[in-house]
Amino acid sequence: MPEVSFGALMSFYINLVCFPILFEVALQTVFLFFGIGYALFSSRRDVSNLRLFENMRAFLGIIVFVAATVLLSNAWSSMDWGDELSSLFLSIWYPIFIVPYVLALAYYALLESMRMRINVLEENLPTKEFINIAIALFPNFRYIRHFNGWNAHEYLECLKPSEKASYLADFKHEVDTVAANADAKVKRFESGKGRSGFDEDGIWFDWTYLEEMKSFLWTIASLENQRWMESGAYSSLDEAFNRFLPNGCNGSLLLSRGKDAYVCWAINPSGFVFATGSRDGAFPSMKYEGDRCPITEGADILSEFVDDNGDADSQLKNWHFSFYIDRSYL
Repeated sequence: MPEVSFGALMSFYINLVCFPILFEVALQTVFLFFGIGYALFSSRRDVSNLRLFENMRAFLGIIVFVAATVLLSNAWSSMDWGDELSSLFLSIWYPIFIVPYVLALAYYALLESMRMRINVLEENLPTKEFINIAIALFPNFRYIRHFNGWNAHEYLECLKPSEKASYLADFKHEVDTVAANADAKVKRFESGKGRSGFDEDGIWFDWTYLEEMKSFLWTIASLENQRWMESGAYSSLDEAFNRFLPNGCNGSLLLSRGKDAYVCWAINPSGFVFATGSRDGAFPSMKYEGDRCPITEGADILSEFVDDNGDADSQLKNWHFSFYIDRSYL
């Protein structure tokens, strides 16, 4: 729980002393400035400025901690430690006691969201049936979060109570299966971070940015196809390339001498490469994947690319594998 975390204990420690009023006002103003800057650069994914604000906040925190220690040491004998400890224990027990109320409100909010999802399809779900569903799905929030209007429609098609109970049991089993797959993907993602090479299924160990890289290349392929239809030539797309290339990845976009062919690739931090390319307006584009950049020297810059069809499955395993993790099931 965040209330009893290290940060909360640090806050309690600093609040043991009172700084001069002008210092308090200046301190809150500076922290507000750092907070706004941190949120701004986080939304823009500006890594360099974000790191600068993180370092400045950390440095200011050290100064405040040292100042609190000095003032605390001077006022040690005059402090009422009974009151101070009672306030500390209150910050621990209070959030524990309100947990049931928080869970009850969360349960109510999820049920209201489920009712809204059901109403989107204008399903006339009787109140009695809604209560039956809520009871059957309780207490797992994951079940409630994924029950929608289509599920309600299929539920109402069941005529007997036993059929309805069987449908809800199958629904929960399906959600549990998807959740188990999502959990397995998370573990696989965490275990492969920073590792180069392929596993026994031919999938790259490090999944970092792989799904984002595919989205980036699909965007570039669509834009290049649009440019070809407009002008009969491909473009360098400098602005789009810099805008959509995932942070933390490198890449490049090359055009043939006559601008009748292009290749574009992206590289994740562990060295895996996804690439796409096309010639003479062909769409969908050809694809490439591997642990090195494609060879683009010579007359044919697409010599290592393959068409994305059933015959290319063995060469495009990572292209066809979904690295996306639906964290709503976790």
